[in-house]
Amino acid sequence: MITVLVAPGERAVGERIELEAEEAHHMKVRRGEHGVRVRFRSGTGVGGTGTVDLDDRRHVLTVELVEAAAPPPSLVLAVGAGDRDRFSWLVEKAAELGVTDVVPLETGRSVNAATRVRDVHVEKLARRAREAVKQSGALWAPRVLPPVPFASFVDAPRPGARW
Repeated sequence: MITVLVAPGERAVGERIELEAEEAHHMKVRRGEHGVRVRFRSGTGVGGTGTVDLDDRRHVLTVELVEAAAPPPSLVLAVGAGDRDRFSWLVEKAAELGVTDVVPLETGRSVNAATRVRDVHVEKLARRAREAVKQSGALWAPRVLPPVPFASFVDAPRPGARW
């Protein structure tokens, strides 16, 4: 079954949702035709199934079943972010494994890397995490936080944290 992403928010049976351009393209590539059943995910705990109709070159999802999941237990992954391509891969795998938060760390060596993760890359990394939800079928995508210095991350109080 094809999985598509929808915008975060509450969903109701019978609701009609126009798919974004990226997801409509995904449907074309997967040869999704009029009336095909799909699985949808929002990345924020809401998902379900529905059918996709082609309506004047638009792909419209009609929701048939809605499922919701409580947020998973907190699992933060903080990693030195020296190379954004490798970090992007890491975000994808973290999403597939159920990590709730990914924190890029600025370390002594990563600060000097020309390809390091910066604040401007966070949105693209978050999108990559949402796309990984399609692969894993999870209802929750991890949050990707802006880069923080290693010392700041370690010194921040975290009740119940395990290292």
